[in-house]
Amino acid sequence: MSQNGCTPDIVTCNIYVKALCKEGKPYEACTFLDQVEQFGCTPNSRTFIVLLSALCDKMNFQKALDLFNLVTNRGGKLDAICYEVMIRRFSEANKLKESEDLFNQMIDKGFLPNLHVYNSLIDCFCRNGCSSKASNLFNFMIINGCTPDINTHKAVDTVYRARSHLTLFPSKE
Repeated sequence: MSQNGCTPDIVTCNIYVKALCKEGKPYEACTFLDQVEQFGCTPNSRTFIVLLSALCDKMNFQKALDLFNLVTNRGGKLDAICYEVMIRRFSEANKLKESEDLFNQMIDKGFLPNLHVYNSLIDCFCRNGCSSKASNLFNFMIINGCTPDINTHKAVDTVYRARSHLTLFPSKE
């Protein structure tokens, strides 16, 4: 494009980053981001959502977190969806501390977590035996106007049953 006198814009750059990530090449996409600024473009939250997801797909959570922190430390504008992607992916991978830290950063930035964020973190707390944190987050969720769904209740009920040794369906023997 550049050789033909057409300067790529951020939409073009995002398409290229997405294509690289779809091909399983998020590291090449990271390298390409360094060139994006040479075109006069600034990566946006869409760029980072695709890239952060791809790094998590490769199980390189540290690289995803480093990129996330680099962007926020440089004053980049990451939106609530970027936080959601990171919290969900880190929670799914049982990265409890990182998930909790990202959640707190999200709140500090003034973003309201959605149901998926709450469910991911509550489930992560429950899987890791942090029932009091799960309970506190459940209450925080309700206080902030987010209505629990079946997945929220499943996560919390699992902890309750484990603690009380109850079964939902006792055998008929």
